[in-house]
Amino acid sequence: MLKKKKDSLQPQIDELNALLALDLPYNKREMVKKELKLLRSGEKGEKDSAYYIDFYWRNSKDWAILHDLRLEDAGNVAQIDHLLINRFLEFFVIESKHYSQSIRISQSGEFSFFFNGRTQAIPSPVEQNKRHVFFLEQYLAKQAFMPKRIWVNIEPLFESIVLVSPTSQIIRPSPAIFDTSMVVKSDMLKATLEKRSSILSNLDRLAGIVRQNTLQGIARSLALRHCPARIDYRKKFGIRPEAIPSTTVSGRAASSPPDRKAEQRRSPETGRYFCARCKKGVSEKVARFCFQHKARFSGAVYCFGCQRVVSA
Repeated sequence: MLKKKKDSLQPQIDELNALLALDLPYNKREMVKKELKLLRSGEKGEKDSAYYIDFYWRNSKDWAILHDLRLEDAGNVAQIDHLLINRFLEFFVIESKHYSQSIRISQSGEFSFFFNGRTQAIPSPVEQNKRHVFFLEQYLAKQAFMPKRIWVNIEPLFESIVLVSPTSQIIRPSPAIFDTSMVVKSDMLKATLEKRSSILSNLDRLAGIVRQNTLQGIARSLALRHCPARIDYRKKFGIRPEAIPSTTVSGRAASSPPDRKAEQRRSPETGRYFCARCKKGVSEKVARFCFQHKARFSGAVYCFGCQRVVSA
C-alpha cells in the first residue's frame, strides 16, 4: 500500500522562477537555471520510477511504499527516493537516476554518462545508496515501533537498488570484476525484486513474517518522521538582499520593514509565504501569527499542521 507520496516540488520551482524574475548577474542567473533544470530532471526520474513501483505494489497489503522519504538522526541525513517494505521486513532502498542516454560503469565502479557526445563523470549512485542503507539500518535499530518477539528474532534485511530510465543504455564491466546487478532499468524492477527476494523461501524467515497491520504501522511511523528539506536558494546562490523587491506583485509597499527570516520564506514574485517545514503555501494571516510568536517558532513560518509539530 502507498503510505507516502512524493513531496511537491512546486514551491521550490516557484521560488527559482521568482529568482529568475529578478535582475540577477549573468553567472547567478545561469546557476538558478541549472538548479531548475536539475530539479525538473530529477522529478521526472523519480516520477517514472514511482509509476512502476505503484503499478505493482500500491494496492498490496503485503507491501508498503514510501516515496521521497527524508530522515534525520544525530546530525546525519538520508534522502531516500523510494522505500519498499514487505511482510518479511525486507527493506528495498531505491535510488532513482534519470539519464536519457548511455551510462558507463567502469571496472572500479566509477559512473559517467554521455550527453551530446561527451562523457561526464558523476558521483556513484551505488555508493550513495549504500550510505542510505547504512543510515536506515542504524536508524531502525533505535526505533520503538520496530516489532520484537521473544521466541523469534526478527531482523530486517536491506537491499540496495539503483533505478535508471528504461531507455538508458547501461555499459557495464564484467560481473567478475565489479558487481552492478543492483543497477536496474525501472521497467525491470518487479523481475529484479522477485529474483533478489529468494530469501522468502527460507522457512526460518517465514516464521518471522509480520502481520499486515504491523507492516503498515511501520511504514506509517516512518512517514510521520519525514523531514522535508529546507533550501534557502538566495543563500545558496549568494543573491544579495537588495536584489529582492520590497513590494509585492500588486505593487503595494510593505507597511513595515520585513523580518529577515520572514523574507527567507517569501516568494518575491508572488508575495506568498511558504511553510518552513512542508513547503506548502500559507496565508499572510498565518505568517503574521508566526511572527508574533517568534519565541515559539524561532522566527520561521509554519502552516497550522506543522505548527503543532514544531511546538510540541
